[in-house]
Amino acid sequence: SSLSSLALDSQRISSIGDLGSLIEILPNLIDLSLVRNLFCDWSIVSDICKALPAIQYLNLSNNRMRPIDALNESANVFERLKTLVVVDTNLDFNELTKLQPILVGLDQLIASNNQIKDFPMNESSLLLPNLKTLDLDINGISNFKGLWLFLKGTSVSKLSLSGNQIATIGELDNLPHLKSINLEENLLNDVEFIWHLSSFKSLESVRFLRNPIFTKLKRDYLWLRTIAENQNLTSINGSLINKHERKDAEIFYLRKAFDDFFTETKSNDFDYDFSAFLTYCSTKHKRVPHFIEIYGNPFEIVAKKMVKEVKLKTNNIKLIISSETDLTKTFTKKFPSTASISMLKNVISKVWGVSK
Repeated sequence: SSLSSLALDSQRISSIGDLGSLIEILPNLIDLSLVRNLFCDWSIVSDICKALPAIQYLNLSNNRMRPIDALNESANVFERLKTLVVVDTNLDFNELTKLQPILVGLDQLIASNNQIKDFPMNESSLLLPNLKTLDLDINGISNFKGLWLFLKGTSVSKLSLSGNQIATIGELDNLPHLKSINLEENLLNDVEFIWHLSSFKSLESVRFLRNPIFTKLKRDYLWLRTIAENQNLTSINGSLINKHERKDAEIFYLRKAFDDFFTETKSNDFDYDFSAFLTYCSTKHKRVPHFIEIYGNPFEIVAKKMVKEVKLKTNNIKLIISSETDLTKTFTKKFPSTASISMLKNVISKVWGVSK
């Protein structure tokens, strides 16, 4: 009766038997694993929650569940269940919606290796306000926006989407609870996804290894750009970011944005249109104006024009020459700044008729 955890994996179990007996035998059972058995009906979750009053964690992975019409149970039956693991159980989004009474009180849903991919492109009717951890690895998901609409009805802070078919994130509004996202082994092929992640203002950790983008751009560049464009990140691909790396990344990214602009517009760092540069950044490097405020413009064209003007002004010098014996007699002439003493002597000798 004091047993709190039980694993009955691969035992060919298809029924839990008499509910009353289970209540007597396992009144304190919290954690139950029934992986790779012969369950095929989602009503088994109802039976377990009724029979085990303390149940909080249930693992039904690798049981081949049949589609259901509806689950005729009140959500109160499942209110103690906080973690449900249903890896490889024939789930799709339609089936998931029908299981809402089971899911509504969950903190964690681990549902990898299913077909939960056809998220509707409008506000989802599946609202899971308590859900904090969601694992949808290997589900064939390609449309991130539909998933985002679903996530708006949750409190998900940890999201795992590895092994899907996501090629872009898109510019979306904030998911205020999201702190961690795993996008490894998807189809991310454009660096814009890094900026799109910055929409999630609470994001602290991101993983995106083994995506096609690594065949186009160097790992170091992706590391630095991800830091620069996502101001609250503390970890990338499992590596922690320190404050010195953040400053270095932001300065690197600032200069790289200018270099990209010069290349695309065939301009240079001495003579370019700063307004055009800001317009360029508004679509491709949105945090760069902020970095200019912090670190200054590394290619300040105003200062360089001033230097150029000073050089032009100092190409000539103006001399006023007077005679020591007759101060009223003066002579004014401009000379090159490179004029030698010999040149000055020649001019003076001709004006006053004196020998050198």
